[in-house]
Amino acid sequence: MSMSEEILDIVDRYGDITVPGIMSRLRSSGYEPAGTMNIKLSDVENVYIWMEVSAEFTNSLNEMMTKGVIVASRCNVMIYMMDGDPILDMPVAGNKIPKNGYKKPRWVPLTYEINKKKRK
Repeated sequence: MSMSEEILDIVDRYGDITVPGIMSRLRSSGYEPAGTMNIKLSDVENVYIWMEVSAEFTNSLNEMMTKGVIVASRCNVMIYMMDGDPILDMPVAGNKIPKNGYKKPRWVPLTYEINKKKRK
């Protein structure tokens, strides 16, 4: 099974899951999602979704998002804390992200779920 397929399976099984939650379950399945890349929010300056991930993880997550089979929703940082997930050591971006981004790094806490409209 490819990492993309595994991510899809994890999101389908757990729903409303964070990036660290996906990464933890990938490790349990024998994949290594950690690396040196950072997932940014589109082309917005200094807005991150998660940091220190592998190229394979980034590409796999992007593939599932581009195909529209999984969708991301903004969530409260407390979701990460309640799930026991780590949080990034930077301020959370505001609800209305400036189109030019921020001068200093911010992060956007997200959860992922299956896109019910595209479900097979």
